Amino acid sequence: MDADTLPVGLQELAGFGRGLTQSQKSSIHTSLIITQSQNKFSAIRFWGTISGIKEDYFIVYGINKDELNGRKYMYSLNCMDWHLLQDPSEETMTKTDVIRGRFIGDPSYEYEHVDVQRIGEGDDAHDEETVFTIKEEDRLSAIVHRITAEFIVPRGALLQAPNGVVYKNNGYFGHNESDSAHLSTWFHFRKDAKHVVPKVTDFADADPAVDFLATIENDIPNGIWSVQNQNGKSIILKNLHWIGLVAYTVPDTRLYGCAYFGTGEPNYDLPFML
Repeated sequence: MDADTLPVGLQELAGFGRGLTQSQKSSIHTSLIITQSQNKFSAIRFWGTISGIKEDYFIVYGINKDELNGRKYMYSLNCMDWHLLQDPSEETMTKTDVIRGRFIGDPSYEYEHVDVQRIGEGDDAHDEETVFTIKEEDRLSAIVHRITAEFIVPRGALLQAPNGVVYKNNGYFGHNESDSAHLSTWFHFRKDAKHVVPKVTDFADADPAVDFLATIENDIPNGIWSVQNQNGKSIILKNLHWIGLVAYTVPDTRLYGCAYFGTGEPNYDLPFML
């Protein structure tokens, strides 16, 4: 979600209990100007918040002319001081997948997990314990990575240059109400979401510069996205796997956004909801 249009985006999501207090908005607006200058970002985007037991994490990411590649994520506990999040390793991702429960709100906190496996058979069988720890800051990085993989953008909002650089489309003016509410109009905003462009005879509107990402209409499981039409004023999409991941667009305007406001825990009950 663009930092410049953050107040407008939060207003669109306010009806769903998603947003920031006025003091948080003011602090973020001021601090991001400084953070963008200090880190020499060409632009900075608001990602969302992950609520903790003691403190909440506010997440943003900076870009250097490329909207998709080379993003740098940062977090803050007070909306003023921002700290760089390191990219998670494969080991960190694996460890994070078995950690359950809410975030504490302390980056230095260490989780301890005990994995018990039955080794051998018969009289020789015995239990073997494996213990590992992971810092909350590393877990935060992994969860942000997981949730970011589900972020979405409307078709045409971004363009890809022949050299692979992805940039905002200044000629984008939204979709009509009907198209905005259709899943085929929304694309996954991630590098590995490659879209196979159909033949011209199959889809005359296909454009390699526009259709370089995969749509969400074939996401598994079916029904993972909930679409709500706010009387034509805006279209809201909610992800049921990551409760709190919300995207919006205002039909026939340039306004759109996607952000996360939740606990950082996946919805383990999703199979029973569909």
